[in-house]
Parts: sequence; C-alpha cells; structure tokens
Amino acid sequence: FPVQSIVNLPAHHVRVSIEGPARTVTGDIDQLPAFAEDTVLTRPDEVGAARRILAGRPVEVVPTASVMLTLIALGRARAAAHLPAGHDTATPWDYAGAALAVHTSGGTVRAPDGRDLAHSRRPAAHAGWLATNQPPRPAELAPLMHPPQHPTECHP
Repeated sequence: FPVQSIVNLPAHHVRVSIEGPARTVTGDIDQLPAFAEDTVLTRPDEVGAARRILAGRPVEVVPTASVMLTLIALGRARAAAHLPAGHDTATPWDYAGAALAVHTSGGTVRAPDGRDLAHSRRPAAHAGWLATNQPPRPAELAPLMHPPQHPTECHP
C-alpha cells in the first residue's frame, strides 16, 4: 500500500507531503481557489456531461487530477470526479499520490467499482474515480460513476 507521497503545485507554491498518517503542507493554501460545498470539480472535457448528470449542482473545471485531488485534501473543495464515460483512463501517476493525501485528510477516492485508490496494492489505470471529503455524501454523486442509461428514442 502506498504510504508516502508528495504532491507539488508549483504554480501556487504549495506542496503536500504524506508520510504514513502524517500530512505536511508547505505554502499558503489560502491562495488556492475555494469552492462551495456542493460544487463538483471535473476536467474540461467532462464538464458538460457532469452538468447534465448533476443538473442543478455547480460543476467547476480544474484541468488536472492531482490539482483536483489536492484541493479536496486541503478542504478547498468537497468533491471531484474523473468520469468513466470519457475515452481517457485515470492513470496512477495522475492520481496515486494525491489520493493518499485525500485519504490522510479523511476523504476517499474510489474507482467506479468501489476500490479505494489510496490503498491499491498495484496502482493501475481506471475508467474513472470519485473523490469526496464530506459533505456531500458519495451516494449523492453516484450517478457520476454510474450514469443512468437513457433508452434510445424510436421515431416512426
């Protein structure tokens, strides 16, 4: 299981280091963007789908997984998702270190099948992930990982 990580946000001069259960943050996290509790962060190419799935909930764009997850770990946001419907997969170098930071701060990062991405024996590419740092509850965001299937319309 991963027990150590460093996530560096050089544009913001912030670094998050994890060693076992201890988290160390260097830099001024107040300069990082902060989002309302019900906002969900996602990638630029997934924002339209996320807004359709979560109609009425604010969805904001953050371009990289490590930044999204670091914002969750530092309490600047409460939820982020890499949607499994996209053509990209979430690769370990994009999420593993930051997922451990989320876990250390009391949150979770889960693959669509429920696996905890902070504690993978062998980190691997996944179809997507959902990160939360309560609230909101993960059940409220489940449609992001398992969107409802819409029957195809038949026209006579």
